[in-house]
Amino acid sequence: MDEAKEMQTPIEPLSLAVERSGRGDTVTVIARLADDELHRDKLDLNRADARSKFARAINKLVPRFTPVEVDSQLLKLLADLERTRERENSDEPKAEHGEELDAMEMTRPELIIRRDYSAIVVPRLMKTRNGPDGIWTLYAKSNAKRSASELEPSIIVGEQVLHVSPMPYPPTVSDASELCRWSQASREAWTSGKVAPTTDEAITAVMERLDRFIELPTDPADGEAGSIGHAATLSLWVLLSYCYPVFPAVPYLYLAGPAGSGKTRTMDLIGRMVFRPMFSSNTTAANVFRSLHARGGTLLLDEAERLKDDRSPDVGEITSILLSGYRRGGRANRLEPSGDTFRSVSFDVFAPKLLACIRGLPPALSSRCITVRLSRASTGSPRAGRSLDESPADDQAVRDLLHCWMLEHAAKLIDTPPPASTLANRDAERWEPLFRIASLSSDPSLLDFVIGHAARQIETDHEDSTPEADPALLAALHQLVATTPRITPGDVLETAKDIDPDAFEDGWNARRVSVVLRRYGLRTSRSHGKRLYRMNASDVAVVAKRYGYEIDEAETGVPQTPVPQTEEAF
Repeated sequence: MDEAKEMQTPIEPLSLAVERSGRGDTVTVIARLADDELHRDKLDLNRADARSKFARAINKLVPRFTPVEVDSQLLKLLADLERTRERENSDEPKAEHGEELDAMEMTRPELIIRRDYSAIVVPRLMKTRNGPDGIWTLYAKSNAKRSASELEPSIIVGEQVLHVSPMPYPPTVSDASELCRWSQASREAWTSGKVAPTTDEAITAVMERLDRFIELPTDPADGEAGSIGHAATLSLWVLLSYCYPVFPAVPYLYLAGPAGSGKTRTMDLIGRMVFRPMFSSNTTAANVFRSLHARGGTLLLDEAERLKDDRSPDVGEITSILLSGYRRGGRANRLEPSGDTFRSVSFDVFAPKLLACIRGLPPALSSRCITVRLSRASTGSPRAGRSLDESPADDQAVRDLLHCWMLEHAAKLIDTPPPASTLANRDAERWEPLFRIASLSSDPSLLDFVIGHAARQIETDHEDSTPEADPALLAALHQLVATTPRITPGDVLETAKDIDPDAFEDGWNARRVSVVLRRYGLRTSRSHGKRLYRMNASDVAVVAKRYGYEIDEAETGVPQTPVPQTEEAF
């Protein structure tokens, strides 16, 4: 098993870069493996002995890179330096710059939405003598006019000129098969004016697919509506994936539930309908930010439990990207090679994202999510027994409908005001895009229903946004400080495990307890070489109440004296 896994692991190539650090060809050469620096040294690339010394050093660190291979790469660097020097010393006139471009007139290519203008870019394969040739085609609706034309670097929208960035490379066959999710027949029907779906038709089509394959849990708070609140939420989020550039922030969708509750099945079904899905369960940060920047679309991340592993640098990087990508303009900044040096490059990571896992998400990420809690289907459920592959034509019909819906209705969302609701702050920000899409329905009761469902869901969201172990740690500290004079973080951990043993997986230790409780302003002080908590139970109870955790002071027998809620502890 280990050998097979190792064989499947991609072998990272050796990357060499130079920084000028002296006269002539004396430079600093930096060797990297993926994002890790292996070795650096200052040398004259013209000298064979200097190159040989550097190559032997690399071979000693990573034996699979032979000295001959490394020397060959060093010679290529030398050739690149010589060409760069020739260009710098050339008398040829430098290229002249044209007129300045307005940064506000830049647009990404995949979904373009302006007032009275909407466009989707689709990869198409065209037959040529030399085989299939890919082109990007812009399907647009400007006022009442529909058109299809090849994507150009600049697009005229009324009296405005939009400049496409990043301008995509010509699509490959795999690009077309993966990203062309709008059928040719539907495109031709829409262009000729035969198709104009309503928002009601789009929502109904998605809800019918969900109802056929997924048994969503019944929410008693919704009364007779049962699971319709969840179905409406999922359906509106699918529509959101086709118009997300309109909104300043895009809510993530979090599928929560125990093993066997249908999270992966639900994700698979939603992935068949959303705009440009990108599935992943074990990806790298570089793959996430490069793919989102290059193609846009919707990220679907299964088995997201590993995002809680705050000790992994790569996981931390992915989490940072997810946090940044919640708002329009969210970027991942990285250093990229540029000639003989590096420059900072920004990657656009703003996009809808669906996350699924069992044990919950980090708090900051959970606060950006709309949560749908799934449960196991009832025994003999016809929905759970149906194959998702039973009707590919129906899947395609829904995608066709959603592409047409976007072109017909997305521009209206720009001037659609946020509906009145009782939500505020981040809660309002998360749900507002779904409310605005729902308001395009001809049935006003849909919006009222979704607003009510959102309010009821938010009441239970706190449980998912809370780190699983935190309530047990606070309860343990509250219990101990009322009865024990000298409490260490290790004591708190052992008591917390008794309170909620399922909240503590392997890897918990006293230091980690100290870090968690410090986030709540509960710090230790040193006494005789030990870290001890010195506070009273009422102090802990005040902190717990402030964060919405329930602690009953009467259980410890401590008098419930009011404590001023100051911020000094924080």
